[in-house]
Order: sequence, then structure tokens, then C-alpha cells
Amino acid sequence: MPAEDHCLALLAGGFCDYDNDQATSFKVPLNLVKLFSLIPSQNKRYLYKVYLVHGSNWIVKSVVDFFKRFWNFTRQIVYCENLSILAQHIDITKIPISLTCYLVDKIVYHNDRIVLNRQFPKIYGVPLNLSHGLAFKQFSKIYNNLLSYMTTKHLDKQLTPEEWLILIKGGQLKHETLVAVEIFSDALSRDQRLCLSDFSFLEHYLILEKFIAQLSESDQPLVPLDVLTKYNYDFSRLEDLNTALGELLSFKYPVSRRPVLRSLNNSTPILNVQRLNYDNSYILVKLLVLMHRLTVKLSHEETEPQAKNISQMKERQNLRLILSFTKILYNERTHQELDNGFDSLFKFLCSLFRNYDKVLVNGHQLRDFEEVISMDDILDFEKREVTDSPMERKIEYKVRKVEPPTPPVARKAKDRKPEIEVDEQFEDFVYESGKKKVSDKLRNELLRPSEQLTSKLVKYTEKDLLFQQSQQKTRDATGTFRVARGRNVSRLTQLYEQKLLETI
Repeated sequence: MPAEDHCLALLAGGFCDYDNDQATSFKVPLNLVKLFSLIPSQNKRYLYKVYLVHGSNWIVKSVVDFFKRFWNFTRQIVYCENLSILAQHIDITKIPISLTCYLVDKIVYHNDRIVLNRQFPKIYGVPLNLSHGLAFKQFSKIYNNLLSYMTTKHLDKQLTPEEWLILIKGGQLKHETLVAVEIFSDALSRDQRLCLSDFSFLEHYLILEKFIAQLSESDQPLVPLDVLTKYNYDFSRLEDLNTALGELLSFKYPVSRRPVLRSLNNSTPILNVQRLNYDNSYILVKLLVLMHRLTVKLSHEETEPQAKNISQMKERQNLRLILSFTKILYNERTHQELDNGFDSLFKFLCSLFRNYDKVLVNGHQLRDFEEVISMDDILDFEKREVTDSPMERKIEYKVRKVEPPTPPVARKAKDRKPEIEVDEQFEDFVYESGKKKVSDKLRNELLRPSEQLTSKLVKYTEKDLLFQQSQQKTRDATGTFRVARGRNVSRLTQLYEQKLLETI
């Protein structure tokens, strides 16, 4: 107990056993009396107020008031029915409240949502960078716990097949898991001190999925699909894979989309404000590392004990897990064709995890970034300069530097042989020939287009044109080849699963 003036908040839910049918109503006040007796007498004088939560029934009040007079305890005791009432008196965000207390408050005392008298910044659907401090801090907590779970031997426990089913295919959650995730999410939103060990690996991952999914649905998603579809990448080639990853890491969003205020003549801005940009390179690299660790964990565990072919089962589940990653990273608001964007993102992730040890980020392997999120790690990431565009470097390398023009000067090669004079009687025989020179054959700009086509090529072109016209008529027919741009992502995932996994 501190040796200065303080108040004491007692959560009475911890002093009783709600799962025991034999428990009596007198157990709560008796346990509270025992607790008061443990307070040293020299520290009682510093205690000026007591908040008693979940203990506002008449039995508790009667017993506490009796012993209050017996001990000559003159301090004020405030009875709070639930945590929302306690929040009206003190700042509960500084108190580490256990999951059990939240469950008692929600289920027994029917407090569906804790209401505070102040607002907090939004944490879901905003960029995960240092500019959004609360969102970045809460995401870092979840990420660091998940990475510690999978990299620490005594913490890396096997998940049950039901938990893997939820991770991979988004199966229906149990009621207790759904309530725990809801409590977890609300506590993070109000910056509540938490006992993170009360929440399971699955509940941590569902919160991480909520962070990424809502960010992907925003106007500034974590993975902009335009970058993956801008060039005709072949993700099976390591060079294209590295280039696409580098382009994603170097893509920058504007901090503010508001137009610059200009003067009346629209010539110069009124305020000389520098427009800053930001990128998602750090969080994207960290997320890819975590996803790869999850694929490794999946390969070491059995999700279908009854499967006959283990290798096919593991390959099938690995593809399904990558499909789940694609779903939470995909942005439905993009102007790209739905199939094209989803297909490019899925192929990119498949190739990335298959070539994880070969992929380089500005000369560094992805394994070099398998660290928890911290300020030192962020500074070290900035030193590696991974946000340079590889495509710009290629263009800069291929473009020849412009040299200043020089006046024309007659030059003569040192090894030039002297010209041989030809006898006049052989001049016509040597220089005049009826055959066309090779240079004349290559001058296509002097020929009409019809003269460049052979009869064979013309026949092929007409045949191909007829075939294209017949295909177009088939496409224009009613009820065929309809493409719905607004298809649900889950429906598209199901189609991919049928297409990719039916042969496995």
C-alpha cells in the first residue's frame, strides 16, 4: 500500500465463485472483510475513499457497513454496480482489469458496453504509422504477442483443428470466443490497460485480422492493387517478384488529400506548406514475416487428422491459408477488374512464401526483419532504405545520359585501309547489278503496307478475324460470360478454392 493519499477500487467479482452452485451470498462480504483486515494500520490513514464494484446488493452493503463501524473506518465507500458507473468517478483505463471481471460485468450485471466520458482516436481503418500513435501502439501489442507465441518454444502451443478452421476459412466462432474478442477490441479502442495473457492466440489473430481488413477497406489500403497490376509481372520469376515487392514498399500515400490553397490568379499557393507522403513499407514487411511464420506453423501441425494423404492435405490447407490472407488484404473499392486484382494478389503471396528465403528487400532477406516492433527496430529499418523504387532504378539505368553536342569533325580510323582504284572497264560490271541490295529490302518506310504482306499472312489474318468475330458474337449473347464487378470476396475465394484445390 502506498504511503500517500490514495483511493482503492475493489472488484468484488474476484471474491466469489460464479461457477459454483454451492456458493452463498455471504461469501463476497466475508472475503471483503478479510481483505480489509490485511491492510496495515499505519497505511489505513492514507486511504481516503474506497470504490466497491459488483457489490452493490443489500447483503454486501449491510455487512460492510457493520464492520465499518466496528473498525471505526470513517472513509467513504462508493458502491458501483458496474464498470461504467466506476468510470464516472475515476479513470479506469489506468487499471489492469482481467478478462474474468469483464465477463462478470457483461454477463452477470448486463453491462453490454463500457461508456467513458471522453473520446479516443480511431484505431481501425487508419494508417498504421507513428502519426496515428494509438492505432500503431495497439497494433504493435498484438503483433509482438503473436510473434512471441510462434518464436518462443514453450509458448508455441499447437492449435486445435477447430481453431485452424477459423483461421483459414473463417468458421463460426463460439459464443465465449466472440464475447472475448469483443471485449478485447473495445479495451484496445479506449487504450485500456490489459492482461494480454488472458487472451488466446486465436483471439489475438482475430484482432490483427480486424486491423488489416478494415485498413484494406479504406481509401489507402495496405496493398494497393494498382501497383501489382501496373506492369505485366510474372511472379514465378524471382526478378519480377523482387521488383513487385520493391514497388509495393516504395508506394507512397499523401498525408492530406486536401488541395493546396492558391491565390486568386491561381499562380502561387497562399501558404507555403510542404506536402508530405508516407508509405506502409514497415508494417507490410512485418505482416509478410508474420504470415510466413503462420504458414510454417501450419505445416508442422495436423489440421485434418482423418486425412489419408498428408502431403496433399498440407498443400491444400496452405493454399487455403494464403487465400485467407488474400481476402483480408484485398480492397474491393479498387477500380481494377475484380478477378485481375484478386488473382494478382493471390499469385504474389503464393510466390512470395514459396521463395521466402530468396526474396531480397534492397539486398536484405526477409528473415532479417523477424523482430518485434519497437522504436529501435523502426530506426534500423529506416537505415536500410528499402523504400527506393526498383523500377525507377531500372529506368534510370537504361536511359542514356545526354552529352553536350560537339561540332562535326572529320575523323579517320587508324586501321583504315587505303582505297583501291578500280579500272574503268570493270566499273559497270562491279557496281551495276540487277539484284536488289539488302539495304533496299530493309527500307520498310518506302513500301506500302500491302506490299509487306505475303499471301500466306493475308489468309491467316482473314481467318483469325472471322474467328474473333464469332467469339465476340458468343460473348454478346444473353446469359453468357457475364462478369459482375461487385462480387463478394468470399464468393470469389470459393471459386478460387474450387479451381485450385479440386485436383489436389
